[in-house]
Amino acid sequence: MADIAGKDSYVSLAGTDVSTYCDSATFERLRTLVETPAFADAGMTRVGALLDTRLQLGGTYDDATGATTLTGILNTAITATSTALIFGPSGSTSGDERFTVTMLLESYSVTSDAAGKGSWTATFQRNDATTTTERDTF
Repeated sequence: MADIAGKDSYVSLAGTDVSTYCDSATFERLRTLVETPAFADAGMTRVGALLDTRLQLGGTYDDATGATTLTGILNTAITATSTALIFGPSGSTSGDERFTVTMLLESYSVTSDAAGKGSWTATFQRNDATTTTERDTF
């Protein structure tokens, strides 16, 4: 296993490389746990159920407008029924790992700090009931 530099991460939203707008990314694989205790049990029991994925992105805010800017892409994604997302934690060079997921934009926020930079964050949730998160390589 090789160490990676986060600075090489790759993020594509709706077919557009938005890596230059990002300075943080957290990709989570989740699974719903269903509680299955019975009256006589001394402890909680669970079974694994549905899979889920969450991606949280953030970066320096850019107020450029237009359909292919980050603001344009996020404004379109907030009302879309789905957004194609590709995340490459170590980059987008041939052989690098990537996750390809259909997601919904759950939230998007812009923060302004008088003593610092303007920033943005966005949280995406998986929106694909038929397949698991696709993990392969570029």
